[in-house]
Amino acid sequence: MPRRNSRGRTAAYDDIGAGAHHDASRDKQYRRKDYQLCGQVQRALAEALAADFGDEVLNRLWVAHVEPAPTVRRMLVWVAAPPETPAELVLERLAAVKDALRAEVGAAIHRKRTPFLLFAIHDAGDPGQYDAD
Repeated sequence: MPRRNSRGRTAAYDDIGAGAHHDASRDKQYRRKDYQLCGQVQRALAEALAADFGDEVLNRLWVAHVEPAPTVRRMLVWVAAPPETPAELVLERLAAVKDALRAEVGAAIHRKRTPFLLFAIHDAGDPGQYDAD
């Protein structure tokens, strides 16, 4: 009759803490992938704002930073505009083309679901004004 190991495989891993290292490594990889996606979204939006719209306000914007909000399912896009352009006007114009920008992002990235886009005005002295989703 075969002898049964009473401790089992998982008990041995718990003793040495092997799972903790694996989880930290996996979390680091997920963060890296998230920020790779943020970079792809930033490049796609920068190209779309520069080329696709005949709007003078949108053509003068640039994408300063993109970050997960709080996950990559929603992206917070920080846009910068010339100082003479009112923030309300910028957010209004971005809201008008939000669906088209999301479609451009979807065409540029290779994901099953395209992230929702939230816009904020990037200003060095101001934490930003958020666009209501």
